[in-house]
Amino acid sequence: MESWEVFLEKYRAFGQKPSRESHARLFAPDATIFHPGMSKAMPAVEYVNFIAEALKRLPDFHLTPI
Repeated sequence: MESWEVFLEKYRAFGQKPSRESHARLFAPDATIFHPGMSKAMPAVEYVNFIAEALKRLPDFHLTPI
């Protein structure tokens, strides 16, 4: 499996059952995350914590990549 295929499989798994753990599996522990919607880059652990807090407010959230 190519590295991008591994990432997409992990992303699909996160979307089916969103959790802190399934989201953390998307990133290397020492990664830095930045995308256009962010005002500044974040260490992966900080970003995972941010997403985990958001998931608490969206208990029915699921994501299906197409």
